[in-house]
Amino acid sequence: MDAVTAHRIHFAFTATYHYLFPQLTMGLALIIVILKSAALRTADAHYDRAAGFWGRILAINFAMGVVTGIPLEFQFGTNWSRFSRGAGGVIGQTLPWKASSPSSSNRPSWASSLYVLEGSIITQVKGASPQTVHAGGVFYESPTDVHSVSRNASETQPAKLLVFYVNAKGAPPTVLLREGER
Repeated sequence: MDAVTAHRIHFAFTATYHYLFPQLTMGLALIIVILKSAALRTADAHYDRAAGFWGRILAINFAMGVVTGIPLEFQFGTNWSRFSRGAGGVIGQTLPWKASSPSSSNRPSWASSLYVLEGSIITQVKGASPQTVHAGGVFYESPTDVHSVSRNASETQPAKLLVFYVNAKGAPPTVLLREGER
């Protein structure tokens, strides 16, 4: 067996098993909630023991999902580098935002959804009033939006955003605007 075939078999094994674990985790979580609810409602120890058993299975399942997911990331980058280059504009990343840190007026070159994990963000699109988005809030940016204000709302605490965007291959993430374009 040559190296390419061995790598393909390894990738197939890792991907197959990794994609089983998230579904099992979600299903087991529901079963555990049902069993714990039944235990609380009926005061029957059998339901409580069953929930404990499935909770241990859930922990093992979650650990296996992590163990197979980490190599999968590297395999996409090494074994599927063309795919990674082509799909690299579809990003989900966490971005920290320093306290009292504004951004320059800009226009994103992508469509994006931003989820505020921690803190608050103040954003204003040209022609609209400022909007404060708190932790747990979501906002959408269009490639045609011009940001006149975009900053962390706090003077002392950092904020964190989870950003999902789709960008054209080779396009810059944002276009900084000159004074006349703002």
